[in-house]
Amino acid sequence: MKKSTLHGWLTLGTVLVLLPGLFGLGLFDWDELNFAESTREMVSSGNYLYNSMQFEPFWEKPPLFNWLQLPFVLALGSADWVYRLPNILSAILAVNLSYHIGFTLGKRMLGSFWALSTLATFAPYFYWKSGLIDPWFNLLIVAALWKWFRMGQTQRAGERPHRDYALSGLFLGLAILTKGPVAGLLFGLSIGFVVLKNNRWNELFHPGMGLFLLSALLPVFAWLAPVYWNLGSDFLVHFIGYQLHLAAGQFEWHNQPWFYHALILFFLCFPSSSLALPFLFNSKEDSRDFGLWFPYMRSLFWVVLILFSIVETKIIHYSSLCWWPLSFFGAYTVYQWHTNRRKINWILHLLLAISGFLLAALIFLIPWLWGLKQIPTEWVLHLDLYSASIVKYSPYWHWSTLIPGLLMTLYLAFYVVRTVGQRAWHPAVLYALSLGTAVLVSALIVPAAETSLQSPIREELKTLKSQNASVELWGFKSYALPFWSEWTSKDCIDSTKWSHPHFLNQCREKAEAENTIQSTGFHLYPNRTARMTYFQDGPCLGNKQYVITRADFKPDWFFKQKFTAVKPLGGYWLWKRNCAQIE
Repeated sequence: MKKSTLHGWLTLGTVLVLLPGLFGLGLFDWDELNFAESTREMVSSGNYLYNSMQFEPFWEKPPLFNWLQLPFVLALGSADWVYRLPNILSAILAVNLSYHIGFTLGKRMLGSFWALSTLATFAPYFYWKSGLIDPWFNLLIVAALWKWFRMGQTQRAGERPHRDYALSGLFLGLAILTKGPVAGLLFGLSIGFVVLKNNRWNELFHPGMGLFLLSALLPVFAWLAPVYWNLGSDFLVHFIGYQLHLAAGQFEWHNQPWFYHALILFFLCFPSSSLALPFLFNSKEDSRDFGLWFPYMRSLFWVVLILFSIVETKIIHYSSLCWWPLSFFGAYTVYQWHTNRRKINWILHLLLAISGFLLAALIFLIPWLWGLKQIPTEWVLHLDLYSASIVKYSPYWHWSTLIPGLLMTLYLAFYVVRTVGQRAWHPAVLYALSLGTAVLVSALIVPAAETSLQSPIREELKTLKSQNASVELWGFKSYALPFWSEWTSKDCIDSTKWSHPHFLNQCREKAEAENTIQSTGFHLYPNRTARMTYFQDGPCLGNKQYVITRADFKPDWFFKQKFTAVKPLGGYWLWKRNCAQIE
């Protein structure tokens, strides 16, 4: 089969396996809604230069990912699933890049197995069909590393490496434009350790480095120049300040123990995490055919894992860049078994069984305890009020949500029995098992979980919007209000306190006419939806003022005098402003 034909089949297969569960699934708060709302506001305001949130500057990320979402939104509308389409594209590129790298290294079957593991490792499957920024960021970092590796190969062949220097820099620059300066840090540390270990200093002092730096800076300055021209230095100063604050891990949420990422990677990256272990710790296992590619993958894994284990703020996708090395080394183990160069020893079989059965148990217990309400009463009593409210008001899930966990357990048991009987299946079967389970979870469990977690507040916000009601969120951070209420720039005057006179001409001119602009400059982290108290402090403007709080919100006497509880919304409560109450 021709290489181009195989790329076509890989593309078609990737699309087909990512479609189940994609449509009709609401975006998850925070991160998916975060990026989607910024893109929606770009379309609403016509401001495509930088991200905004509730039509205020948003410092967290540069806008490349939002620019990738833009054409899909403009062409297909603002349905939730549309914002996930850029990552379907990133999955297609990632699967084809994995095959291309393996093929270029001279191993067609390795490329095939890496393409399989890239798509079929359990956790990455869900990220390929998400609205998160990480799939594109990770893809660009790996592409930059690959071109740097190719540069070294070109040099050793006595050819000019300038093209590879330029492409490596360009991919790195696009990664910076996707997620900020952290891209340069991760790439630099990964390259640095390989250069130091293998004494390849000539790669850093080659004349092509000038081309590399120019290519890396080009896309960044292509964005920064018009931003500076329109806003001056304020935006840049505060954007860089926020990035440094974020890198220091100085935010209170998502604090986890130091081993959090290692644990997540081991259990959720089944089966790659176990299959990859021999190559993560032992450089003697490296293939001579691949030159320096093994060290790059190993360096990338340990740089990401150690760095984000040290940082206080820990979120699952912070270590998602580790998925690429895990999928590569996992695929190489399968390739060695396939070519009779390695047997999978009993330790790896044991680790595969442990991670697989625990993952299957998790997949089974979530719908059993939560969706089918089999959670023991004494356990519910130990839950916090917010979690207990989600369980209490969650609709019953269909019995079919138990199927993924049961099937995974059954097939894993068959695999173990055959292995013990010295009749082990081809290890690629584990990837087929992981992919099949992920597809079923995506089609059956994830929509049910999203309905329980977010459907009540989502549908209520849409209903209140249709009634032209005003809504505030108190005591918790969320991007649900502006996105599902479809705020426009006018709402930044009606529902927020304006914070900067340079942002959005339409809103600025209206604010100037009403004398509502407070030119207080930028805040490091603008307090928008979570802590507004306009309805409580301001006048009662009719019977269409509502407040949404978490279920664990404790109203004081003054709050109860002005608001009446309406109904629970899963883990939240809806309150209505009582205009009949004497102020």
